[in-house]
Amino acid sequence: MLIAAVVLLGWAVDSQVLIGVLPGLVPMNPATACGFLLGGAALWLARGERPHPAARVLAAAVLLLAGLRLGGYLLGTEVGVDQVLFRTKLATVPYGPNRMAPNTALCFLLVGAALWLLDRETARGRRPAEHLALVAAVVSLLTLTGYAYSQEALGRVGTYIPMALNTALGFALLSAGILLVRPARGLMAVVTSRRAAGTTARRLLLVAIGVPWGLGWLSLWGRQRGLYDIGFGGALVAVATMILLAAVVWRHASFLDDAERDRERRTAELEAANAALESFSYSVSHDLRAPLRAMDGFARILTTDYAPRLDGEANRLLGVICDNARHMGRLIDDLLEFSRMGRKELGRRRVDMAERVGSVLSELRQVDPERAVSVRVGALPPAHVDPSMIRQVLANLVGNAWKFTQYRAEPSIEIDARAGAGETVYFVRDNGAGFDMEFADKLFGVFQRLHPESFEGTGVGLAIVQRIIQRHGGRVWAEGKVDAGATFYFALPAEREE
Repeated sequence: MLIAAVVLLGWAVDSQVLIGVLPGLVPMNPATACGFLLGGAALWLARGERPHPAARVLAAAVLLLAGLRLGGYLLGTEVGVDQVLFRTKLATVPYGPNRMAPNTALCFLLVGAALWLLDRETARGRRPAEHLALVAAVVSLLTLTGYAYSQEALGRVGTYIPMALNTALGFALLSAGILLVRPARGLMAVVTSRRAAGTTARRLLLVAIGVPWGLGWLSLWGRQRGLYDIGFGGALVAVATMILLAAVVWRHASFLDDAERDRERRTAELEAANAALESFSYSVSHDLRAPLRAMDGFARILTTDYAPRLDGEANRLLGVICDNARHMGRLIDDLLEFSRMGRKELGRRRVDMAERVGSVLSELRQVDPERAVSVRVGALPPAHVDPSMIRQVLANLVGNAWKFTQYRAEPSIEIDARAGAGETVYFVRDNGAGFDMEFADKLFGVFQRLHPESFEGTGVGLAIVQRIIQRHGGRVWAEGKVDAGATFYFALPAEREE
């Protein structure tokens, strides 16, 4: 936007430097500057998780501008959209009459479409906006390289006016902005990651672009000044490239080796701590069973043998003791199960997810035959998982949906899946009690319950779900709204041939 504003100011005050960077170079057309203002404003309004509706309106305006100018080139019709502003000055500048270049119009078409499709994802999780922005970036890089190497043909289409230097720079910046406005998604998720892969990607990208470009320019500069001939310059570039790339490889190999050593050390420490914690949990849970059974047993004896001699309050209190003993028993059982999930070996094989879901639903209907729940099961792809563990995941998630819709007049549950980037995402959706997204991070903690008064449970089921899915190399998350239902997702690596 700043470049566009400077260019428009340059046209207003007749400054060759402001409109073309250097005297004698192609100036940026005023309509091109307006296109950058529209594109920059659209990108600014599209930042954040909730883009402003005006962002798509501005993106449409960029597409309209590109379409009018490209239509003129392709159909031979002159709309004159690039001759509206400063008409009398357009013929007096270098490469006059100044027009919007064909590759400039094409880049506006690409970035306009990218801005329009900014948050669109394909079924496989790919983002078309990124690919469109990358093409525009390549066109701008060609033009910038052409100016640096004095090869105007790299920024020109046929005999038409070439793209201006500041125009190419503007498209490079706008394309970068489109790629980085959603840094945690798509291609940029790896590049912007704080992990070793992200650090490596950022460094190698700079080397991959900067080293050949810089060495090539230095070689050309030396030949133009007669320091050496073409053969010597080419050999010099080859040797310098090998030395620099070897240094980069060694540096990043050292970096990755250090990161791997640190990861192995931390993994060993974490595994030891988890093993100790799981052993402790198992021992404590197991040792609690004996006194709990004694407490429950003696309370039942008092209720059975001495109930007639006790008043109503005493019998009520004995009932409370028995109920809480049973509840604590369930907590211990769940805690033991949670502990076992960390020690049990994974026995992976190809599992029919639809069959497992059908089995879970059949059990729920047998336990609660009076309930009329509308259940829709979509096309569930098979998964390469541990059969018993994945059944427990489905039993917990579908069971929760069954439980939390019990107060709905028309309860409904949907179980489906979709393909992601290298993964398959399964989900269970219901129209039940839902939850406040503010507390979403607590859902998968042990003994965390968001509805302690309204629904039975121990608060361990979702923690077991998360542990099982993570052991399979997947991830789990949830979305919901109070009194509007919830959706629980779990993603597993896409099935591949062994």
